[in-house]
Amino acid sequence: MSPQDEIVLFHHYTLFVDEAGDDKVDKLKPLNTQGNSEWLCLGGYLIRSEDEASLERRRNDLWTAIFGQKGRPIHYRNLKDFNRLRVCKALAQHSARAFVVCSFKETTVGHENHRAARSGTASSSSQYFYNFVVRLLLERVTEYVAKDAAKHGLESPKLNIVLASRKGHHFGHFKAYVL
Repeated sequence: MSPQDEIVLFHHYTLFVDEAGDDKVDKLKPLNTQGNSEWLCLGGYLIRSEDEASLERRRNDLWTAIFGQKGRPIHYRNLKDFNRLRVCKALAQHSARAFVVCSFKETTVGHENHRAARSGTASSSSQYFYNFVVRLLLERVTEYVAKDAAKHGLESPKLNIVLASRKGHHFGHFKAYVL
């Protein structure tokens, strides 16, 4: 076994991120009836690493309670209102935190970030906008992680970030943008 094989990546927290809405900032509704959503909302679900092993069981328990069978990923928008409430209550029972950033896109029309453009990380306005909103989410999450880690005696907490895959998004640009 080489020394590289012995490297174990360890983290204290995992953040799962997904979006609702789209990141297109042109032709917005309601002015354009065929336009894009006025909102981009990002949600993050933060758990401690010791709780990761129970995620699949917890999801299956939710599916069984709602549909009577083990299931697949839960898409909130596909649930009926009373099941949405059940899912939210079930998620709230665990040692996790939920974070949401909602961006009203009309406030960003015409905005430019020259520093991001010079760094080569803003290959398209939609990628830049998505990266910016994720950064806002990460600012809130990392502030919470720092405080929570201090309560638990962790000096240098490590955060694993899992972003939902997005068609056309370049995650290398996202990493460069954050750095």
